[in-house]
Amino acid sequence: MGTLDNKLQRGRPAGPTELVRSHRLVTFVTEAEFDRMSQLASADNKSLSATAYDLLMHGLRTTSKIDNN
Repeated sequence: MGTLDNKLQRGRPAGPTELVRSHRLVTFVTEAEFDRMSQLASADNKSLSATAYDLLMHGLRTTSKIDNN
């Protein structure tokens, strides 16, 4: 019957190593912060997770506290 070589690939193909998000980051927010995030996500027609990621990346791009080597 089938071997591993004949097995169909499932799921999304792997992206470039430097772009793959492989680390999980967990944080807790207040009810008001959650509501505001939900409003932003809804206004942009994005998931809450995508909105949180966008805000994180914006903060990383605009901070002057880290050296961008």
